[in-house]
Amino acid sequence: MKFGATLKHLEIPEWEDKYVSYNTIKKLLKSSTESKQKAVFGETEEEEFVTQLDSELEKVQAFHSQQMEEIRQSIDKCAAQIDAIDNLEESSKEHFDLNTYAKQVNHLADWINKLSNYAQVNYTAIIKLVKKHDRHVSYRVRPLFLIRLKQCPFWKQDYEPLLLQLSDLFRVIRSEINPIDVLSSSMPQQRATEQFLRKSTKYLVTLDNVLELKTSILRHLPMLVYDNTHKSNKPMNPPITSVYLDNSELELYNAKVDKEDGAQVIRLRWYGSTKDTNKIYVERKIQQEEDKGELKDRFMLKEKYIKDYLDGSKDGIQKAANKIMVKHSSSAQEEADAFENLATELQGVIKTKNLQPVHRTYYTRTAFQIPGDSRFRLSLDTNLTLIREDDHLFPDDNTVRRPNGTWRRPDVDVNFPFTNVASEDIRRFPYAILEIKLNLPSGAKTPQWIDDLIASGLVEEAPKFSKFVHATAVLFERRVQLLPFWLAQMDTEEEDFPTSHQSVDVISVLSRKYSNLSKDVGVQTPRGTTKSQALGQVDYFNQENDKSTIHDMPSRKSTATLPHTAANQANFSISKTISSSFNALTAKVSTCDQTAQHTGKSVILPPGVRIPKKVQTVVRVEPKVFFANERTFFSWMSFAVLLGSFSIALVNTGDRIGKICGLMYTMVSLSTLIYGCGLYYRRYELIMARASGPYGNYGLFRCDTSLCTRLIGTDFILITDDILGPTVICVALLIAVGINAYCKHF
Repeated sequence: MKFGATLKHLEIPEWEDKYVSYNTIKKLLKSSTESKQKAVFGETEEEEFVTQLDSELEKVQAFHSQQMEEIRQSIDKCAAQIDAIDNLEESSKEHFDLNTYAKQVNHLADWINKLSNYAQVNYTAIIKLVKKHDRHVSYRVRPLFLIRLKQCPFWKQDYEPLLLQLSDLFRVIRSEINPIDVLSSSMPQQRATEQFLRKSTKYLVTLDNVLELKTSILRHLPMLVYDNTHKSNKPMNPPITSVYLDNSELELYNAKVDKEDGAQVIRLRWYGSTKDTNKIYVERKIQQEEDKGELKDRFMLKEKYIKDYLDGSKDGIQKAANKIMVKHSSSAQEEADAFENLATELQGVIKTKNLQPVHRTYYTRTAFQIPGDSRFRLSLDTNLTLIREDDHLFPDDNTVRRPNGTWRRPDVDVNFPFTNVASEDIRRFPYAILEIKLNLPSGAKTPQWIDDLIASGLVEEAPKFSKFVHATAVLFERRVQLLPFWLAQMDTEEEDFPTSHQSVDVISVLSRKYSNLSKDVGVQTPRGTTKSQALGQVDYFNQENDKSTIHDMPSRKSTATLPHTAANQANFSISKTISSSFNALTAKVSTCDQTAQHTGKSVILPPGVRIPKKVQTVVRVEPKVFFANERTFFSWMSFAVLLGSFSIALVNTGDRIGKICGLMYTMVSLSTLIYGCGLYYRRYELIMARASGPYGNYGLFRCDTSLCTRLIGTDFILITDDILGPTVICVALLIAVGINAYCKHF
């Protein structure tokens, strides 16, 4: 499905005129680039395109801001309504219409979902139009529109504050329907050591389904907030960082992948930035039997003791145990003994197995749970990032990642997306992770709303998924012997963020997102439609009739580089055109560091605009491509062998006419074998050359250096879409059968 049709299908009827006029602007661009050569826009066409697209961008931003303000006002109105009812007497509360209130709150949740999808699909439309322009016109407008997108941030709106308010509104509905579910809002007091026996199931969630999933869960569980005293400079959900331990043999990883009973995972975890907290939790998870889940126990140490603790010193353990004794409570001695025993046991495991920090995981967690109620707990982890922490762990790797013997990398904290980390040391997980933890009495059934959530199509089950195992598998892929089975589900390439040697400003990050927009921007697709079918890859123009579909689109990583000669010839005239047509546009972006500097009517464009350089990345060839080529060859070979067997039988047992016809069939059979062999090797060459064939727009191929040429000794011509070969063979077979029938009859 082309994106224009997808956009039309996803439009919300009442907002129809608020969407980007994608087809109108696309037709304007197409009408000026109908020739097979890349035409140069004239002044009129260039100015019209830029003006229209910028106007559409402003329209979307204005409408999104208006809707956000209306949503905030509606939420405040509902909250004020509840506050007013709480102040009334019990007799007056009987007149409160719960059904009407519930409809209002559910409408708000659906409203937020629709607005998020509206922003995503319009952002995709704008990026696609800019990309089409730059592909078919000599001049590139991408840098300026990336700056404009920075000034119109509808596409990166944070909906978390609205969801938190929605959580409070849904709480009122639940309290009226089932008052028993409203438990104490205070969390249980934290002990020195904690132990949990958890049975959970994990699911993968595409990034464009995250908001819809959150609003679906909020209808049944509140968003869990541990600290209600929010500060303006702190995020509502502080990120979680865990540093995992293992040795050079990856012993803990192998035991976990083999699903050995008693397999352990040991990590150091903290919440938020290390600048704001000195509490580090030392945690261990032990694999239990299949039906029992995992046993998790942990204790807390201050950061200043962690290095010595990993080295085998017991000073930090003793000091922490003494502080527990200061509580003077009846259970202080018991807690101190439990803490000391657990800390000593884990330290012994670390020293015995020679465990060291190998990698860390970073993510933001949104938890859903009724405070104090452990029956249902759902957590959603987003922005999962995996970073190497090993330092001289392997003999052949001398990279220094933790200088001066520190226990963690000092260059990594909560600075997501970690553009300062070398690309070979970091991987970004392309999904969110939903974890459902149930602690129900024996024989109790899973609530229907959880079953409906799993069957909704918003999530995909990933049994036994482990962040530790996945991080080890992708960061040390050349060192592991076994791979987790869920890697087959990881079919989305990670987003290409700037590396440490590149610029880390916002525009660079947006440029990376722009070059891979199918992964960065999602659209809520209808059920039964895959994301690639809905958004597709980049919808390029077909030079004849613009009927490109997802089947004949190039890879979203491939780019068509404009010849420098064409760019140079058009450079002067286009500069004048853009200078005049961008006057209004550059005035809007003059406040940015990357904006044009005005001198009268002239414009100094951002660096790199005049002669763009597009990065050509290597196209990954899937194994199934080679298998498909082999299957085609086997099909030709089967036909040729069958026909050859028949022809040999005629030659050996037939009369004079049978022998003649048998020779004709033999020639057809041999021709089929030669053609199939030549086609196989030619397609193999195209695959190894990363060409967009064999179904690309190549037409006739002259195989001067192919194996076919060396065998035949002349130029061997093949049509890669396999039209001529089958036709010729069928005609030859038809002629042979006709001659056979004629000779026998007459």
